[in-house]
Amino acid sequence: MRHLALAALLVAACGPTSAQAPGQSLSLAFHKGDVYRYSFQLTAHETLDGSPITLNETAHLAYTVNSVDAAGKADISLDPSGVVITKTEGGITSPFSTSLNSTIDLQVASDGSVASVSLKGEPAGGILNWGVLPSGAVKPGGTWSKDYETSLAGAVGTNHFTTRSRYLRNESFQGANAAVVETTITNTSDLISGASTPDATTASAKGTSTAAITTWIDRDAHRILKSHVTSSFDQTATFDSPSLPPPTVVALNGDETADLLPFAG
Repeated sequence: MRHLALAALLVAACGPTSAQAPGQSLSLAFHKGDVYRYSFQLTAHETLDGSPITLNETAHLAYTVNSVDAAGKADISLDPSGVVITKTEGGITSPFSTSLNSTIDLQVASDGSVASVSLKGEPAGGILNWGVLPSGAVKPGGTWSKDYETSLAGAVGTNHFTTRSRYLRNESFQGANAAVVETTITNTSDLISGASTPDATTASAKGTSTAAITTWIDRDAHRILKSHVTSSFDQTATFDSPSLPPPTVVALNGDETADLLPFAG
């Protein structure tokens, strides 16, 4: 979803309801030192203050598990490399300015929900690239719902996620026994960041986004194999600084598709 947009400027549970055990546990199993590598590609069609823009991004993403607590929640560092972003505006395609040395620190629960995000530089590769998994055993056809909050380092306010998921089917993927899960997510956010000093610049962002995420989970290794995301977003950011003219308001809306795919390089 659109965490590459305005939310980036701010540094962006209940169990199964219909399936009954016995079934399949789809939770993620993290281990300290694990590294998950993926290829990432994204296309976004945006309107920024009325001006249409198309962004295309490709990257290699490495998720490194730094630690895992007793509840199975992992501290994960997301490091992108080989990032290429192009912008098409007014019929002209050009490189898009971004930091290629960014890192994102994530706190991820065993059900895939992201408890906190800390951005270091401009985020590449997005943040939420997978769906939400059930708390217990579930069979194909089973459904579940979960709500959760995600905090962003350096920002205060609300960042709420409402999710509905379904275990679609089992299938084979590159030799793995994969469970295919579809999750719809609605995100509503109202956040503000900025230092407390008199000459500080503050930034606030509010908006909504919706996404449909299909995730393939290795049923034996309890890890994400790949995902496909389609989303739409509508956000507004306000910047206020004593050294600048009256507050600047920026509006952004649009839609995007993204794929997280295995990377063997």
